Amino acid sequence: VSYVGIVLGVVLLIIGFLGCCGTCKTSKCLLYTFAVLLTLIILCELTLMIVCFVFKGQAKETVNDGLVKSLKTFLTDEVSYDSWKSIQDSLKCCGVNSYEDWTGKGKMQDDLYPASCCKTSKCQTQKCTGDGVANKVDAKCIHKADVYTEGCSSKVQDAVSSSLILVGVMLLIFGLLQILGVVCACIIANSDDPEQYKVAYHA
Repeated sequence: VSYVGIVLGVVLLIIGFLGCCGTCKTSKCLLYTFAVLLTLIILCELTLMIVCFVFKGQAKETVNDGLVKSLKTFLTDEVSYDSWKSIQDSLKCCGVNSYEDWTGKGKMQDDLYPASCCKTSKCQTQKCTGDGVANKVDAKCIHKADVYTEGCSSKVQDAVSSSLILVGVMLLIFGLLQILGVVCACIIANSDDPEQYKVAYHA
């Protein structure tokens, strides 16, 4: 994600530089190039904005499926283990829909739950014992009396939905500002006396 942001920033910097040069030199070629490239960026942002709002409607099923799959590999996969630890610690929840999701064949033995489900700071931990599966990540567990009862699915869904809405709104705002840039570039390029903008710029 960080690399995508860097590349996008460089592209926007180059396009902005073209716009500045085109305005300062009143070059129609540079201004039209700036307008076309910025229009392409706007179309990409529009596509991303639509994807964000469409995916928001599918977030519930996607999040739930992902949590169910990763829960099954909690004791055997470091990524699943770390993901669940982070989710349950930060959102103060346990399991997908409830704490009971952690017990059963291929999961934990009865009455054992991940230490990240602990609702107090004084939980007594022990090494997790799987029901038909080995504990390959050295996970720690606690007993039922100390766990959160609310599942994580709804909380993760809310967090994902909020993030998608925020990204969509930001893209919309950037898009409107960029449309203004395209309009200004076209006005200057089509002007009979583009030098007037150059004078106004220096003033």
